Amino acid sequence: MRTPKSMSAKSSMRSRKSYARSDPDSSRKENRLHTLSRSESDASDTHSRHERNNGKASFTVASLFAGMGGFCQAFRNEGFRVVWANENDRSTAETYGHNFPDTKLYEKSIERLSAIKDGLTHVDVMTAGFPCQPFSVAGAKMGFHDSRGRLFFEIARLLHEFGHERPKILLLENVPHLLAHDCGKTFSRIVQEIQLAGYWFMPPRNHAVLDTRAHTDIPQIRERLYMAAL
Repeated sequence: MRTPKSMSAKSSMRSRKSYARSDPDSSRKENRLHTLSRSESDASDTHSRHERNNGKASFTVASLFAGMGGFCQAFRNEGFRVVWANENDRSTAETYGHNFPDTKLYEKSIERLSAIKDGLTHVDVMTAGFPCQPFSVAGAKMGFHDSRGRLFFEIARLLHEFGHERPKILLLENVPHLLAHDCGKTFSRIVQEIQLAGYWFMPPRNHAVLDTRAHTDIPQIRERLYMAAL
């Protein structure tokens, strides 16, 4: 037989449990703890990325047609070490030098750049946003008949110079119309050249058209074609 004392204790426990379930402060505390846990996780990710940026990077990257360093900055943000870059325009190269003072910059045309003569360091990833004017809907659409369009073949030449020590990943960028230029013949030639350099490149699996509006906070519709060869 239960005593009044034991019944009172059990009733008190049920009351406290019921209050805990209905107590809004308790719910808010749980939410705060959940938020704190996510914040700690984010802080841990930031710390790990900071460590990689302080000389503990596991991967390396190089950039052709580097510009002011957009590609390089993105990879650096993810912990990659930017080893070397190539840019021909003097003013742009000067800005790149300010942005990446510790990166070896080859300030000359890609046509005069040599993996062998210049002793280019082997890297894990190489990026190249090669000239888009010859392939754009806004231009004359001369493609490989334009001297700027033919600079793509300099990328292929460098890959062959690297031989078996070529970059593990090749990341290219251009305008979306490159896919349709000259009824698709231009892009087919690019695919062929990349494959001949020893890469697995099988569109449409290896390319995507991305829009800044969808992937950034920039209020602009700007689509670009990205191609990744492995």
